[in-house]
Amino acid sequence: MRNPDFRTPPTMTLQVMLAAGSQAVAASTDAVRRALSASTRGAQADLLFFEAWERSPTLGGIQRIRQLRRANPALAAELRAEIERRPQRTAARS
Repeated sequence: MRNPDFRTPPTMTLQVMLAAGSQAVAASTDAVRRALSASTRGAQADLLFFEAWERSPTLGGIQRIRQLRRANPALAAELRAEIERRPQRTAARS
């Protein structure tokens, strides 16, 4: 039986959408948009995962994020700075 309070982490949702080939996933930061325009198709999933994780960190993705940060230190710094500058959105609760 599924716990009614269970919420799928954003990173897991992103991975499922990417695996399903969904076109609904789009970068929400300028830093990642720029990186996506210069990336290969294989790197796009990593960049979108990186952005989603920076917004809502989870323990499950930390090893991959460390690898991405080491490989892209300038992007990591730019992404963090941009996210910190933007106001946090709060989801409406029903």
